Amino acid sequence: VTAGPLPPRPPDETYRIGFLGRIQNFPKGLDVLLRAVALMKEDVRGPLHLLAAGDGPDREISEALASSLGIAREVSFLGWTDDKRAFFQQIDVLAVPSRYESFGLVLLEALAAGRQAVASAVGGLAEIAAAIPSVRLSAPDSPRELANALLAAKDGLPNYVGDEAARIVAERFSAQAMTRRLEALYVEVMAERSNPRRRVEETPTISPGR
Repeated sequence: VTAGPLPPRPPDETYRIGFLGRIQNFPKGLDVLLRAVALMKEDVRGPLHLLAAGDGPDREISEALASSLGIAREVSFLGWTDDKRAFFQQIDVLAVPSRYESFGLVLLEALAAGRQAVASAVGGLAEIAAAIPSVRLSAPDSPRELANALLAAKDGLPNYVGDEAARIVAERFSAQAMTRRLEALYVEVMAERSNPRRRVEETPTISPGR
């Protein structure tokens, strides 16, 4: 994860939501986000736009769903991007609507770039949110909850400062920080194995009569 928050996106009237990942409804949940955007179109004051960066087997299905929901003009399918920070510079908030996520690297990358984030309360996403309270969680497979969380993030934009979230990412989730934790765990395990008292306690005993 590359730490260092980006400057705020130049203000305009459009609320820009980002999705970054493989376009595969299970597990990534872009279909849930599209339905949430359709709900938001009725609720939000002012224009909004979803920038979907990525590709995958459900891209055509997702484009058709956007059309059927009446939000084709509000969604841009960008394809893969090699410059994630340039993508983050274009958005106000990242949505991670996964149905399942073991870790959540893209969430950490957005937070390190100083962007707000809304994510499903699943797996590694929920664990990251527990460490970084500014992450807003919504139930997986719930367009209404996701829409509400994104609307709340929009209301919080004027007062949002991403420096604290970026600091926590750098301290707890950077490659260096995770290496330090693994090294500490290794030292702890080796210390336990070299403890003679522990070895005695773990030596199996044979009961009389066996």
